[in-house]
Amino acid sequence: MELGDLLAPRIRAIEAATEIRVAHDRFAAHVAQWIRPDETPADVLARLRLDQLWLARAAADGDSAAVAEIERTCFERATAALRSFDRSVADEALQRMRELLFVARGDRPPRIAEFSGRGDLAGWIRTTALREAFAVVAPTREVRSTELDSYALPASDPGLELMPRSYAHANAASPEPLRKRNLIALPDFLDVA
Repeated sequence: MELGDLLAPRIRAIEAATEIRVAHDRFAAHVAQWIRPDETPADVLARLRLDQLWLARAAADGDSAAVAEIERTCFERATAALRSFDRSVADEALQRMRELLFVARGDRPPRIAEFSGRGDLAGWIRTTALREAFAVVAPTREVRSTELDSYALPASDPGLELMPRSYAHANAASPEPLRKRNLIALPDFLDVA
């Protein structure tokens, strides 16, 4: 059976439960992207949270009712997760999350379009909120290559030079070289044989 035929009754059920609309062919294409080659559409549809995927697709398409519904039903868990942060951090994280989830940037669609329907939408949004909060608390910083020059490795490593001498007695007492017994995988340059 084709994906469209499998989706049709599920789409009718979703449309009966909500006023939010998504073009059927657009939704089918969105669902199809989450089906891996080793999976059958029927198996995937049985596991996907199609109602949440429908809502996410509508929000990604800019449907304000879908955005409001997601905020009403899914943001409570995100807000609760951010209570352990300072109030200003939590507010900033929520604002950044809203922008990330619902606003397209250049060629990149809103992040809500990346929701696959394989898990709970509220949990996925909670994780996004926490990531944003951690980014507010400890923002990533780009390191210029000139800063890394002071961390150059030494030309030789005394520890590596000492290893062949330190373990020579173990190799000499062995009936066959360590390398052949596969007890320890040592690089060839250590030459313990």
